[in-house]
Amino acid sequence: MTDLSTTRLLIVDTAGIQDYIFNSNRLRENVGASYLVAAVTGEWALATVREIVAEAHNIDPDGNLIDRRIEDDSNLRVEVIYAGGGNFAALFRDEPTAFNFTRALSKKVLELAPGLRVFIQHEPYEWGSPLGEAITSLLHGMRLRRGTAANVAPLAGLGVTVMCDSTALPAVGHFAVGDDAPRAISAEVAAKNQMATPNGGQPSAADTRLQESLFMDERYAYPVDFDDLGRTRGDSSFIAVVHADGDGVGNYIQGFAKEGDPRTYILKMRQFSQNLQAASQKALRGTIAGVVSRIKWDSERKTYGISHPDPKITLRFELVERDGVTYLPIRPIVFGGDDVAFVCDARLGLALTVDYARRFQEETKALGFGENGSGLSACAGVAMVKTRYPFARAYALADDLCGEAKKYREQKQIAGGCLHWHFALGGVYGDWDTIREREYTAQTGDSLTLRPVALNGEGYASWEFIERQIALFQTGDWLERRNKAKALLPTRPLVIPTYQDWLERRNKAKALRDALRAGAEAEQWFYRQYEIKPPNKFGWQNNVCIHFDALELMDMMIPLEAKS
Repeated sequence: MTDLSTTRLLIVDTAGIQDYIFNSNRLRENVGASYLVAAVTGEWALATVREIVAEAHNIDPDGNLIDRRIEDDSNLRVEVIYAGGGNFAALFRDEPTAFNFTRALSKKVLELAPGLRVFIQHEPYEWGSPLGEAITSLLHGMRLRRGTAANVAPLAGLGVTVMCDSTALPAVGHFAVGDDAPRAISAEVAAKNQMATPNGGQPSAADTRLQESLFMDERYAYPVDFDDLGRTRGDSSFIAVVHADGDGVGNYIQGFAKEGDPRTYILKMRQFSQNLQAASQKALRGTIAGVVSRIKWDSERKTYGISHPDPKITLRFELVERDGVTYLPIRPIVFGGDDVAFVCDARLGLALTVDYARRFQEETKALGFGENGSGLSACAGVAMVKTRYPFARAYALADDLCGEAKKYREQKQIAGGCLHWHFALGGVYGDWDTIREREYTAQTGDSLTLRPVALNGEGYASWEFIERQIALFQTGDWLERRNKAKALLPTRPLVIPTYQDWLERRNKAKALRDALRAGAEAEQWFYRQYEIKPPNKFGWQNNVCIHFDALELMDMMIPLEAKS
């Protein structure tokens, strides 16, 4: 064994990632920010190691970590333990090398990713002591100090400076897309735009990363503008902001940290992180391939679009075509680990989220992960909002919904993942508890929603039930009238609006939603007065409405496959 008496354990940690990535209403800036965050603990950290120690490291030319061991190889100056996912950990042969790395990476971040908060710390490590515990302790200490450190406010500019409309920081230049008027932008926004904008006919750095990780048919492109995610002429545009997070990943990492032998820990942790990244990316590739398979040419409209797979349901939207390419209705923003975020046309939001979560479990099952090798499940939150809605708030809602799904999974001891969503016709105010109380509580005090639901469960509180209910309402079969005469208003007061044309399916669905808001008695009156057959059962079970969720989504749900 070589001399390891001067070994240093070094950690790179990023902070404020959510604000840095999602604090802009411009998708291009979100995409560029995501690339910068991933680069700091991945591409840039590895490149910095190569720069300071030449070939005395364990990184191959493609950026992969190889099995070159610091305790066996005296020429090895740095052994990277893992890199990516917001963290970087490595063993350095001595303190000067660790200082050189810290200085070089810090300079790179300051120059190329202004505004991104990165923390680097190293301390002595005695080879043979539990390495996982040392990393956990160092990360914990870093985050404690970070939480108590004084906030450093950036210079907001002088009276003669122009303010960036994305960050409110002093502008350093201008940026324009197409025929748009140039916008004044700060150094932070300039860096984000640079990473997400093609240059000289070459794809952007962010698109190159997508191409390498997820692959893309040359006929298609990923959008960098929310308006390019999909459209329906005459309708309001809605997008779905999705946050999915794997279940039980922390338990694996905690288990590795208990390993007494440092080499065992390194091998297990490295293999796990690499396999998890590969599984997540393969799952997302499969989901995107499912989107591509749904794209069809419409000879009448002379455009590509995506339609409901059931020909009886006339739900469709067109794709944006420009410069010889068709823009996909999805843009991955955060990917590469168990934590995934993407934005898509709202009509595909739930279908794509469910598809990704199921693929993720299948891919991790193939690796033997999960309890009894059943794979790792994932919980997800989906916020469906208007295109111009503040993106940071939409993502915060998706993150909150994902957290609620995880809490529900734990409380109900559900083996698989859970799904939660909210379709916001107007603004979103407050957390989910506030939204539930305000928008999903009937006049009787009963709950109008089944959410969150289990992805692979049975019964009412499952996505399978919701999906079948949506298909039932979309076909309109349950709305057959026996008597087409206009019904009389109820003799006692109920909060149900009057509609002129009850024969229109969407009007009837809206009327039923309003009846459900008034409670079980109003629902029964609705079916009785308008002589409509209830869809399989009346809408209330154990003081919870089983139809409202599906009614709300009937015009906002295109599955990848027809539901039989």
